Amino acid sequence: MANDFSDAADRLKAEVAANGGFLTLEKRELRERFDIGKLGEVVTERLISCLEKRGLKANPRPNADCTLIRVYDLGTHIGSIARAVIEPDGYPETPLREATRLHRRAEHARKRESERVPWLTGFGIFLQFLSGRNPDDWERVDDDLTPQDVLVSLADSLQLPGRWAGDHQFRAIASNVSLLHPRFNCIQRLPEPLASTFDQARKSQAKYYDTLLREAALYLLEGDQIPSGDVDMGNHGLRFRREIQGELR
Repeated sequence: MANDFSDAADRLKAEVAANGGFLTLEKRELRERFDIGKLGEVVTERLISCLEKRGLKANPRPNADCTLIRVYDLGTHIGSIARAVIEPDGYPETPLREATRLHRRAEHARKRESERVPWLTGFGIFLQFLSGRNPDDWERVDDDLTPQDVLVSLADSLQLPGRWAGDHQFRAIASNVSLLHPRFNCIQRLPEPLASTFDQARKSQAKYYDTLLREAALYLLEGDQIPSGDVDMGNHGLRFRREIQGELR
C-alpha cells in the first residue's frame, strides 16, 4: 500500500506558516518526515501533488541533485514572490514589483535622518506646507504620507490650536510668511561686488523672515511667548536636503 503523505504534509504546512511562509529543509529530513526511502520520479510526483493540494511548493524538486529544499506557502506574500521567480512563464511579475517598491521604501526609511529643529523652525515648515508648497529645503521620504498627513502631524507636535484646519486667516498668514522664506539653493557664482551685495541681501531677508515668523507665531497662538522645545522632523517623514547650503530655518 502506498504511503499516505497527508499527516506529514499537514504538519509541514503548519511549520511553514509558523516560519513566515517558507521553511528550508535538508533533503534527508524531507525524506524522513514523509517516510520515503528513495525519491524516485513516481514518489516525487505523489509528494508534489500532496503539497500542492495544501498550497505548498518545494523548490527545487525533491528528487533534484541538491542538499537543501525550500518549501513555500503560495498563499503568503513570500510564497507569491518565490513563485514569480520559479515560474517566470506561468506567473505574473506583480509580486516582484510589489517587493521592489517595499524595498525602496525600506531604503528610504533607513536613510531618513532624525533632524531636531527649534519649535519656530518647525512652525515655519508647517506654514510652508499650509500655504500649499513643499519646503525647498526639506523633502518627504515617506510615500505613504501626503502633505495633509504631514500638516496634521506637525500641527499636533507644535500643539497648534485646532482651528488652523479651517481658518482662512491661518492660511493667509501662511502664504504671506512663506513668500519671504529664504532660499539657499546654489546659484552661479557672482563677481564682486555683486557677490557681497547678494550675501548681505540674503542675510537681511533671513533676518526679516525670522522677525515675521515670530510675530506670526505669537499672533496665531494668541500668546506672548514662543514655545520652547524641539521638533523631530524625521518623525513626520521629512529630511533636510544636505545639498542645500545654509542653516536650518
